[in-house]
Amino acid sequence: MPTLTVTKAQVPVGSDPYALTADLKKMMETASLVVPVANQAERDGLADKFPTKQLPVPFLITRADLGQQIQVWNGTQWLAGSGVEVVDLPQADTNWNQVARISRTREPAGVKEIITMSLLVNRAGGPNFTIPGYSWWPTLNSIVPAGFRPPASVPAGSMAFVDDATLGTLHAKLDSAGNISFRGVGGDVDIKLNSTIYLSMSWTRG
Repeated sequence: MPTLTVTKAQVPVGSDPYALTADLKKMMETASLVVPVANQAERDGLADKFPTKQLPVPFLITRADLGQQIQVWNGTQWLAGSGVEVVDLPQADTNWNQVARISRTREPAGVKEIITMSLLVNRAGGPNFTIPGYSWWPTLNSIVPAGFRPPASVPAGSMAFVDDATLGTLHAKLDSAGNISFRGVGGDVDIKLNSTIYLSMSWTRG
């Protein structure tokens, strides 16, 4: 019956039947190796190469198209680097041109997640509107996907800045439904065609 080495590779013992090719294949498949791949497509096709059509956990690769970034398969998803997951946010709506990215870092014990979001949206169409200085104005709805949103009891908050002909400063609030609302600082802030909002925000989950 096969046994495991200290590095968790499966190897035969002396009483096992002789099967050199099969034993070497199993040993290499269970060894703790970092597998180089060219891109996401090659990475996503790795599971099909295993008899069970499933990757062992954990499973490490390097991505040549991302500067040899290390990624780890945890049985559910690929994590970048040492437990950091980075995703691009969905488009807010057709009236905004958007550059947005969100990352999730797990603490070693897995007790808490630290979420960081960077967002730049440029008003590309639709009517002008005013973000009031006295109440929250829902502006970007469902922009943060489930699994990244803050708990209902502790919404995330930050400052945001508007860059156009007249500069403005905003308070920003992210709720548990993934919606971002704004409120003007010191008064109303007008949002017009080509107005750009810059926002960076962090919060914790767990």
